[in-house]
Amino acid sequence: MISPSWHQFLTDLGGAVAADGDVSGLGGQISPAAPYLCPLPAYALISATGDEAQAFLHGQFTSDVNHLPEGRLQHSAWCTAKGRIYASMLLWHLAGNEFELLVAADLLPAMLKRLKMYVLRSKVVLAEKTDQVILGLGGQGATALLQAAGLTLPAEPLTYATFEGGRVARLEGEERFLLVVEESAAATWWQKLSAHAHPADSAVWRLGDVAAGIPWVCLATQEAFIPQMVNFERIGGVSFHKGCYPGQEVVARTQYLGKVKRSLFRGISPLPVAPGQPLVTPDMEDGASGQVVSGAPDAQGQWHFLAVLPESWQGRPVHLGDKEGAVVTLSPVAPEEPAA
Repeated sequence: MISPSWHQFLTDLGGAVAADGDVSGLGGQISPAAPYLCPLPAYALISATGDEAQAFLHGQFTSDVNHLPEGRLQHSAWCTAKGRIYASMLLWHLAGNEFELLVAADLLPAMLKRLKMYVLRSKVVLAEKTDQVILGLGGQGATALLQAAGLTLPAEPLTYATFEGGRVARLEGEERFLLVVEESAAATWWQKLSAHAHPADSAVWRLGDVAAGIPWVCLATQEAFIPQMVNFERIGGVSFHKGCYPGQEVVARTQYLGKVKRSLFRGISPLPVAPGQPLVTPDMEDGASGQVVSGAPDAQGQWHFLAVLPESWQGRPVHLGDKEGAVVTLSPVAPEEPAA
């Protein structure tokens, strides 16, 4: 969770930090031809260390943790026995049996408590990382800005490089970087980067996730989706060649029987959207509905979002909230090649 000192720093900048970690008031509009810098207290980190940390995580999550090299990140999910995503994450392999899990901050307390229940006699220690701050840097010129700051940058998406007091990861999408820095150095890094990048609200970062087709599960959508509904198998978040993990039978059966009837779509709404908000197709017999995964506004005030809907909606009007709600525009999220 956000530390008091970092909270105060963002407040002094004019930012307002909501209970879920969303930061507003720093700057909603950005120039597409310049880099932007976002504070991201809506995300939090869990460390997993110990001789059996890798084996433990491999046995709990949907991805192939055993074959995740040091210096790389991996999308992953922790599912219930029914195959529903309890938490989504970016998994960092730091060194040896040292890992960190980047998750939605509103999931962290319950997730950490529940995950510890599965440790039993495994040699693994799980803990919230409270001494690190997460920043997002994106936009045209972000790469050059980080190089000018003296950082060695990772060459490929989902890889990271370390520097004194932190690390920087390259994410999917055009010039998007995630920085994890020590709390004691966070203000210095913010001032250094914001001298050449526009300070921006955290909604700007979410807009980048929507554009890249990266879904994040939060408290409002917990246990709402199986991994294939949100394209996790296409972004490297599911391995079908590993052993058992919670929900594995459901996830594998769904994949091999081809019974995924709901898919991830990208949408545009004239009105604000929120995670978990329903989408309704009133002229279908069952009033088939979908659900918003995440969303954010653009500079013109339109909301861009990711949502899970039944394939059968296509060609019919879809309304936000209920059958009287605003009509939204939808298109499939372009699939990528499935990871092994």
